Amino acid sequence: MDIKECYEMLGITKKATDEQVKKAYREKSKQFHPDLHRYDKDATAKFAKVSEAYRLISENREKKHKSIFNFCTIFSDAVSKTNTEKKKETTKSEKPEPEQKGIRGSDVYTTVEITFEESILGCRKEITVQHEEICPCSKEENHTDNCTICNNTGKVLKKFIYDISIPRGIFSGQVLKIKGKGNVGINGGKNGDLVINIQVKQKKGFVRTGQDVVYYMTISFPQAVLGAVINVPTAYGTVNCEIPAGIKPGEQLCLAGYSFKNC
Repeated sequence: MDIKECYEMLGITKKATDEQVKKAYREKSKQFHPDLHRYDKDATAKFAKVSEAYRLISENREKKHKSIFNFCTIFSDAVSKTNTEKKKETTKSEKPEPEQKGIRGSDVYTTVEITFEESILGCRKEITVQHEEICPCSKEENHTDNCTICNNTGKVLKKFIYDISIPRGIFSGQVLKIKGKGNVGINGGKNGDLVINIQVKQKKGFVRTGQDVVYYMTISFPQAVLGAVINVPTAYGTVNCEIPAGIKPGEQLCLAGYSFKNC
């Protein structure tokens, strides 16, 4: 999928701001979410394409930001050299060039998959991600112009392990953010964020509708006619459900308190 197709998939143009891109991604994810189209394979495929389009657009924009910064750095060096030469030719005082403002580091994206039960109860997950941090050579006491660790970029890529808390009631496709755990900022700029996309595994027989959980169960003809007590699986364990005599196909029974509590 090329970048043009990615923007078309989200229904936006290349002129869209980062916030507009995120908004379009959230809307499209909700539109084609597997939980809302349980038997629609086409919707599931489109949901995957939407996620891939958002990832490619984010990576493409990140590369552009880095290219702009590299150009600014080269231009700044050229201006500094020209000003030095001018000072040698004249004694006229000149105002110093303003220092380059800090540039925020880029965000780091990762995906965490959880079970249907974990989305109901909430859970903790340990994740491993890679992001940039400042190279030791950039610190004043260790400064060197010939660093073999970072090749004089001032940044190194390292692995980090984070223990994250996933709240109960989270939807598939929702994102969590850890502030400052993305790539390191430039010239004193703030670090980017760690953006975690949550994907919930589908569970056979279960469908989420808002904050309710629908469970589809087949019973025998005698049970429907005479009534029965059957075991129903839930995220909180198996519970007994009383089937009234004469129940009709498609009729629903409610077990209060066994879905997404306090979400």
